[in-house]
Formats: sequence, structure tokens, C-alpha cells
Amino acid sequence: MNDVKLLLIQSLLDDYLSKKCLSEDDYENRAHLACQILRDNCQSISEKLTKSRDIYDEAMDQIKELWGCPLDLLELQVQFSKEAASIASDLIILDSNFKSILLIHGRGCHIATEIWYLLRGGFPDGAEARWRTLYELSVISEFICLTGKDIGERYLAYESVEMYKFYNSVIEYYKNLDGDLTPEEKKEFECTQESFESAKKDVNNYCGGYGKLFKENYGWAAEALGKDKPKDKPNFSDIQNKTGHTCSRVLQKAAHFAVHVGPRAALYRRGLPDSGFMLMGPSIYGLKDIINNTAIALDSLNWSLYSKCVHYKILAICDFQSVLIEEIMKKSLNSEETLGPFQLQS
Repeated sequence: MNDVKLLLIQSLLDDYLSKKCLSEDDYENRAHLACQILRDNCQSISEKLTKSRDIYDEAMDQIKELWGCPLDLLELQVQFSKEAASIASDLIILDSNFKSILLIHGRGCHIATEIWYLLRGGFPDGAEARWRTLYELSVISEFICLTGKDIGERYLAYESVEMYKFYNSVIEYYKNLDGDLTPEEKKEFECTQESFESAKKDVNNYCGGYGKLFKENYGWAAEALGKDKPKDKPNFSDIQNKTGHTCSRVLQKAAHFAVHVGPRAALYRRGLPDSGFMLMGPSIYGLKDIINNTAIALDSLNWSLYSKCVHYKILAICDFQSVLIEEIMKKSLNSEETLGPFQLQS
């Protein structure tokens, strides 16, 4: 935390503590006091916070200097990927596999853009969390390409299962309120019940055609994975095995830490290699692997898209990306070597 922001927080706390009303049993007065202090200092708070954001600008300047080249190349790859999606979306291909892969590709481009901005801002841990989704999308896309048949249709139909489970959780929430609902909540509850029944009907119909396992996690992939018994439910590891992504499983598992709430993510951060400190802002460390892995996942998505539309411009994009990946890996390694080992900055 920089000096301007630290002084701001200390000033607000000092003002609050000077009133001497820290009784745990008197929440109403304490809340009123906190609200009054914030209102009285509104203009000052805004000005000081604006000034304190200089730390983020400084971090971005450092990242641009150290990581600018590989990040520029990654941005170029993201733009190539978006162009591939644009080309494919203009094609008239009446095929559920193509449609599902195109939708996955589009989402992948959006996530890759998020990753780029997080890396550019100095947040490699957040970028790694988003990369996990990008990676899983690339594996799913490959799986649909390899499987063929009606797998894309099943994948898209599986939305009904997701919404069925979602509406069910919303209904449980309203039931836990023990009938103490506002008129707006009662209306929302009724609409949710109707949506739940509609989704339930769709799920039952799909289970009749695709099998009972369709309603389970990754049920859309059950038949393609040879799963037909209730105790033998499909999972993402099965899809990784089918697509030959067993070696990259360790990268995906490592990214779990950045997503979930276990102690590992609190004890270790990519942006702070020395676990003796806490990271609460941007960092110039830990970008290399996420840059490289994002480039690889995008490459996979583009080849999957090409396999379903075989367009000469998308093939050219795939060729460009093969060159880009090699350069990205070289430049990111150079950046990391230039950066050197971790050093705590004041």
C-alpha cells in the first residue's frame, strides 16, 4: 500500500477512534458514525484515491518495459483469433458441432482478452485463474472435433441441465426464507418455479434420448466416453485422456489454487515468489508461464475451428500463430531472464 493511501486510511481510522464509541453492542451508532465520517471526507477521499492509483500506473510502466514484447505478440495472437471467429461466423454451416466449437471459440477469445489485460496490469494470479477456463475450453473443443457425430448437439442441449440445477438452487433459497417474501420476491419465486418445470421437462426428454447419465456433470460427453453406468460418471479427466491432454493436467491442477479458497493460494502467489510476504497489488513477476500457456490454448482453439470449416484464411491464421507461439516463448523467457530473481521493492 503506498504512502498516500496509507495516510488516508489512518486519517479515517483516527477520526473514527477519537469518537470512542466502539461498543460491540451498539452497532447502530457505530454504523452511523462510520457513514458520517465517510460523507464528511467524500471529496478528500476521492482526490487521495485518484492520486494513490499512481502505483498501478507505475507497475504498468514497468511491465511494459519488461514484458512489452511478449505481451504485444500475445495481443496480436488474440486479434488473429478474433478474426478467425469473425470469418467463421459469416459461414453458413448447418452443423451442431461447428456451432458449438464456434461458440466455444468466441468465449475463448473473450477470456484471452481478459487474461491479456490482467497480465498487462500485473495480476498473473488472476490471469492464471482465467487461463484455467481457457484451457478447459480448448480441451472441450478438441474433444468435440475428435468425437464428431451429435456431440455438439449434446453439448448445447446440456444447457438445460445447467439451468435445471440453477433454478432448483434458487427455489431452495426462497424456501429457506420460510415464506417471508416481499411481493417482488413472490413474483420472482413463481417465475422461477415455472422456469424450473420447463427445464425439468427438457432434461427428462434429453435423458430419454441421450441416456440417464446426461443429467450428470459432463453428461453430454458420457456416451462418447463409453460411460453408461450410474457409478461410472464422466468427468473432465476422462475428456483430457481422450484428447491426449494428460501431460497438461498438472498445469490445470496448479491453476485450481488461484481459483479456489484453500490455503495454498494464500501462502503462494505467482506474482510473489517469496512466500514470506503478502501480495495485495500488482506485480512484475510470474507472467511468463501464463503468457505461454494462453498462446498455446488459443492455438488449439483456432485449429479446432479450422477443422470444422476448412477456410483458407483461418488456415493462414493458424500458420501465423505457429510462428507467434515460438516467438512468444522466446521473448517471454528473455523478459524473465532480464527481470532476474525476486527482489522485494520498497
